[in-house]
Amino acid sequence: MNDKKLINPEEDALAEIIKATTQEVNANPSFTTDLEKKLMNAYKPKTGFGLFSVKKIATTAGWVFGWAALAVMFIWIARTIAPQPQPAAADTPFPNVDFETATPENTTPNGEAYEWNGTTLYLNAPFPETPPEMKIYTTRDEVYATVEDVKALAAQFGMSAEIYEMAGDSGDTTDYLAVDGNQQLRVRSDRYFSYFPDYAGKVSTGVYNDNPNAEALIQEFMQTHGFNFEYRIEHSQLYGAYFALPLTSDGFALRHEHFKLNSMRFYFNKDSIEFVEASLLKYDETSTVGIISAQEAFAKLIDPVAANGPGVLMGMSSGSTEQESWRRIFPLDQTITYFGYMNSTGKSVTGGAPLITLDGYTVTGNIEGVTENMQNIFVEVTGQIHETNGFKTFEMQSWKIYDGYDEGYVGTIQREGDQVVINTLEGNKFILPDMPSDIQLPFENAYIMGVTQGNIFEWKSFDTRMSQGGGGGGGGGGQGFYKLNLTGILVPIPTLKSAQDSIGSEGTTYIVAEGDTLEKIAGDFGITVDAIMQANSFKDTLIYIGQTLVIPSTPSEQEIIGQQLEGLRGIYTVSIYRSANNAERIEYGLILNSDETTLPFMLLEGNDLDKLEKYHNRPVDIWGVIDRVDEDGRPIIKVERYEIPYPDMEIAIIQGTQENIEIDGNTAVLVTTNDGKKYIQLFPGGALMMDTDIDPTQPQLFIEGLLIPNETYAGYPAIRYFSGGFAFNPQDGSPMEYEITIDQPYIYDESENLAPEDYVPPTATVEKVELVYYIPDPRYATSELEIDQRYLQPAWLFHGHYSDGSEFEYIIQAVKDEFLLPELAPYTQPG
Repeated sequence: MNDKKLINPEEDALAEIIKATTQEVNANPSFTTDLEKKLMNAYKPKTGFGLFSVKKIATTAGWVFGWAALAVMFIWIARTIAPQPQPAAADTPFPNVDFETATPENTTPNGEAYEWNGTTLYLNAPFPETPPEMKIYTTRDEVYATVEDVKALAAQFGMSAEIYEMAGDSGDTTDYLAVDGNQQLRVRSDRYFSYFPDYAGKVSTGVYNDNPNAEALIQEFMQTHGFNFEYRIEHSQLYGAYFALPLTSDGFALRHEHFKLNSMRFYFNKDSIEFVEASLLKYDETSTVGIISAQEAFAKLIDPVAANGPGVLMGMSSGSTEQESWRRIFPLDQTITYFGYMNSTGKSVTGGAPLITLDGYTVTGNIEGVTENMQNIFVEVTGQIHETNGFKTFEMQSWKIYDGYDEGYVGTIQREGDQVVINTLEGNKFILPDMPSDIQLPFENAYIMGVTQGNIFEWKSFDTRMSQGGGGGGGGGGQGFYKLNLTGILVPIPTLKSAQDSIGSEGTTYIVAEGDTLEKIAGDFGITVDAIMQANSFKDTLIYIGQTLVIPSTPSEQEIIGQQLEGLRGIYTVSIYRSANNAERIEYGLILNSDETTLPFMLLEGNDLDKLEKYHNRPVDIWGVIDRVDEDGRPIIKVERYEIPYPDMEIAIIQGTQENIEIDGNTAVLVTTNDGKKYIQLFPGGALMMDTDIDPTQPQLFIEGLLIPNETYAGYPAIRYFSGGFAFNPQDGSPMEYEITIDQPYIYDESENLAPEDYVPPTATVEKVELVYYIPDPRYATSELEIDQRYLQPAWLFHGHYSDGSEFEYIIQAVKDEFLLPELAPYTQPG
């Protein structure tokens, strides 16, 4: 993420739409790695969705979630809102503060080099001394805020506030919003709050900067507002923010996974604090444990088996460059037409009128038709912006829900005569009113947000993300930490082996982790669910965390090469790969039922396969022999002949509802159409699609798939699911259009891909080694926390950069084996 970044209120709503839509689709965990890689990069020419035209999301939200959606998991990061710290006593001395500057990118490697993950890892940081033992803490329960709590915290900020109830981020909880002029304070509990000294200004600028006076400003803020705990200041390249990290009684910071921190996070504009987000856990000392040294932890990091096993968490973020952003300045006291997001609260806790906002402006004037608790409604408004003593309001004259969405385009901004225009990459030209005079034109690769009105683009912001690189994307992985053993009775921890080293004629073993299902495990090992059930003598698919499973071996190349295939039926696929010189190569494939085979995807070679292209994503019967296996482990069939079992089969689009039902111990998805027909939902290859997350607020959806004659599951007719989407616009309830997309070949852009022999992976450099306390971020818990999710335990943090600017961190469990149990603690991946 950039040190400067643009926060768009518009993007919040877009994210909500994407988040809601992804809940309609169940990712297929049993696909092979190869197929996932192929489908993650696919796009369909008829309905290409991308950064260049955000407005298309209204009519194309459904098709986005075709094959690619089955392979891609959207990582959804919840925004922090939170707690009430205890006010400082009048005589509390100001704490000692450490300050860590930002670690520079692309540090010149000069440490010891290690072979690591296919590249070279340099150690550019010293190993800290290891204390003989460290404490274990247990978090206290989160206490949700009351009105009196909010009043007390508002008083810490010098606010004489009106307080409003708001829907909380989790379930049926309630947050509170305190408002005093431009100041806003949102409070969830004794852990989480967010504070905006100038909320309208934050929304109107949305640009966050490094600030040379950050340390002094944070110290002044903490002292002035009564936050008297010991802390350390640290800058984050990823967040473009500064953190005040509370320290434990033994002087260590508290970390979560994926660069998350227990902290007060400060964002700055050029002159002052823009806003503050707090995540402050409270905890009590429980026990003490022995810990491993930094050298022992580093040995795990460079061991390819240990680094991918229990007790190791990894986070990674793509590199970024500083990004410039501009916001449109609207005139004061003049009637304008404005497009933005309207929100409203309920009545204040004292019975006052609801608070209505428009992109951060407090709304006055004609509010007829505005109801309580409106959330991110995109509107067209006529009125005037006024400013009194620095407090901006929007006096509304009229408003209506806008029939569309905010849009995003990439293009070149330039002057033509006395007008400023943008020529978009899609070939459109729009006039841009009120363009700032300090912009040097032409301005290439601008990303601009706004609304199209004829040949005028009513823009609200633009930035340099496309010319300077966006950055900030990424994620992480890991199975979580072992459970703690605080009984004093030693329980041996199993020695880890790699899957390849441990697979023999009888297979290997696997320890079940949080979030695992038999279907997911089978997909990871490239075998069937039935194979695992038979190897373990299971009567049903119930498994539990920490359980050891026998994983049967998969066929070797020698076992499958030469195998004769007679009438093998699968879903025929056409994939087109385009290189930099516009040359194309075509790959033909066959998707099989992953519940019935350990090889759910095969490549096809032979004469006349191009004649089958019109049957893309339809059933085909194949005769031939498995000739070889490619470098990615995919069997290649030499096709001798083929038949089309259903030459007249059409792609089906049905509209209806989904529900999860139990069939033979499995959770299946039952689709009921509007005319009362019922179907069991299968993956394209024919495997059962299980455990779909269903959004009860959006029951009606479209499904695009295949209705294969006489295909049933447990007595129900079946539909092979390829893609789906909302039947009604989640924002205004209007009907959505849906068009057939799965009849188009998968297309991949290889123009920037190097040949494997030409690719040189970036090197990695560890720039900081630190002893910290770790606890899984409680905000990602999906149910009541178990005791092992409440422990703060010591961990070694290894932080650094790749030579391409990407940032990484590894958090390694530091507790010695005698204080661990041989089973994994519950762990929920962020998102």
